[in-house]
Amino acid sequence: CHSGNGKIRWGLYRNLRVFIPEIQVNKMCFLSSKSEKQETKNASYKTRMEILLKQQDLIEAKIKSEQLQLRELDAQIRKVEDQVNELRSSDMNDDKYLVKVQEQNREVDLLENRLHTANVKFNKMLMGNRLLKHEIDLLVKSKAHFNDLYHQLTQKLADGKKVILDLIEQATVAYDQREESQNKLLALKERDKVNVAMYGHEMREL
Repeated sequence: CHSGNGKIRWGLYRNLRVFIPEIQVNKMCFLSSKSEKQETKNASYKTRMEILLKQQDLIEAKIKSEQLQLRELDAQIRKVEDQVNELRSSDMNDDKYLVKVQEQNREVDLLENRLHTANVKFNKMLMGNRLLKHEIDLLVKSKAHFNDLYHQLTQKLADGKKVILDLIEQATVAYDQREESQNKLLALKERDKVNVAMYGHEMREL
């Protein structure tokens, strides 16, 4: 019986020596795999973020340029309107006045058309910039969510390993206690045999 328990205990330790390194290897493989995936994902996020930020810089530069053009067009329109008002108050004869007013009106129409086109383009740029900022915000949130999931997975792996090692330790202690109890039982049996033999010897001597 003692020999059988010893074999069981030896088998347990032998299995533990195989099982524990296997857990370590699996953990390392998992962490390595997740680390590579995280690095790849982070690199992808970084590349995409750089592209989006460059696009945003270009759009914001164009927006500033369009704002400047709009201000210039507004200034030109006001200038032409002032010229028209000056013509109305001048002593110019009717024919010359009419020709000059028509020229100024054509120039105003042209400038207003340019202003309308610039406004449409400017509004499209503002919309594009808003969409770009929204995409950047989503990318930042997605990266934070990915990192949070990665942390949770690695924590679950560490917790799972701890549970397994605790169970192995409990099993080892249980087998040790069982073997110790068996040894004590065998010792008591041997002691009982000795006592019985001594008792028999003493009885024969009587």
